[in-house]
Amino acid sequence: MSESTDTVIEQLRVLDPVLGVEEPELSADERLMLTRIVTQPRLGVRRRRRSVFASRRRIPIVVLVTAALAVSVTLLLLPSPSPKTRAQTAAGWRLVSFNSAPFRDLGSGQGQPGLQCMTDEICFAPGFTPGSGSANGLIYKTTDGGQQWSPLAPLPAADGDAVQSFRCSSATVCFLTDPTGIVLTNDGGANWTSIGAPVGGNQNAAAWCIDALHCIVSEMSANGSLSGFAVTSDGGAQWSTETVPPVAGGLWDLTCDATGRCLVVMLESETVSTLISTTWAGGWTTEPPASIGHPAIVHHSCADATHCMLVAPLGSSFEIITTNNAGLTWQVVGPPAGWLNMPTAVGCANDSECWIAMSLYDTSSPNGAYSSPLIEATTDFGTTWSPLSLPATSPLIADVLTLSCPPSGDGCLAIGNGKDHFVLPSGPPHPLSGPILLSSLP
Repeated sequence: MSESTDTVIEQLRVLDPVLGVEEPELSADERLMLTRIVTQPRLGVRRRRRSVFASRRRIPIVVLVTAALAVSVTLLLLPSPSPKTRAQTAAGWRLVSFNSAPFRDLGSGQGQPGLQCMTDEICFAPGFTPGSGSANGLIYKTTDGGQQWSPLAPLPAADGDAVQSFRCSSATVCFLTDPTGIVLTNDGGANWTSIGAPVGGNQNAAAWCIDALHCIVSEMSANGSLSGFAVTSDGGAQWSTETVPPVAGGLWDLTCDATGRCLVVMLESETVSTLISTTWAGGWTTEPPASIGHPAIVHHSCADATHCMLVAPLGSSFEIITTNNAGLTWQVVGPPAGWLNMPTAVGCANDSECWIAMSLYDTSSPNGAYSSPLIEATTDFGTTWSPLSLPATSPLIADVLTLSCPPSGDGCLAIGNGKDHFVLPSGPPHPLSGPILLSSLP
């Protein structure tokens, strides 16, 4: 049953963080599912697969109702940041200027969350059909930094929604999980191979592949917690199971490097912790959890299996959470004074260079919930930052949905949402602009 526009708008106003409405307590898995829901750009109202890391546990009904309302009016609104705040210190933070390439408008093109730039020229992204308001179930590739995009070979065993789990470990190796296990390309998308896994059918699986032979995929216990990883070194002909020590929380990110070192980031309520393997998913150890705030949304980027940056809305501000030693220690700080109040994306290229996108967030604004987007850049892993303005586009950008920054550190490719997507509807639905590509790459 559809609701009137006035009713929907009134309920959306409840999300206004200025009002300080209390949010339900969400687990890490529930927060991740909510993140995946609200960061999908302009997807049509259609049946979708659950997120790659989504929990099988129930989500509080208020979360489901809020998400359903957002889809029904074709809006992309983040939930209200938790009103719970705690004292933050920005000691040691200062703004500086350095020579960094500005972002430029590449026009409309392909792009979804899952954008992966592996070099300054080679990027991959799940596809978007202009004018349809939906993803098209294909993976696209650019070899000129986002100017031109071409579809890769069709995915063999995966359905269209499997692209939500898309990751790349190099310029030639990309993979995703589907109901049978893992679908992988070892030649930059010219061909795809299905690798059957012993945990096939687990739509919540996290995977990582170094090449067509070496892959790992997460295994979950009956209660939904991470119990271990299935590991293959012969392309799926044989699998072994590597258990992990008990650790609270939901699996938020899995990143490995070419040396076989792997890092798992786990979030639980108000803590973050990690699991570490230095022998290709074997001999897992865990680090003690670190205390963070209680945000509903967490954006993250792990440049390697040692360095990770998380940003999370918290009250009327947000936190920046970093580790440079695989979670042995974490630094939790607020943003420098004067930053906008809603982080929307983070991208780290290497162990020192990261970018954070943010916008003003105000659901009471007649011009839409998001405005005035800006990107801040750091070359010392968050000690100092420099602002980067964004170009004027048509339509205007309301926020930056995702950032992907190759290891070179030369810049990033970003996807902006058009301002028309965030205007509260006052009449019949209208066509929305497609993804707007922004680049600071050479």
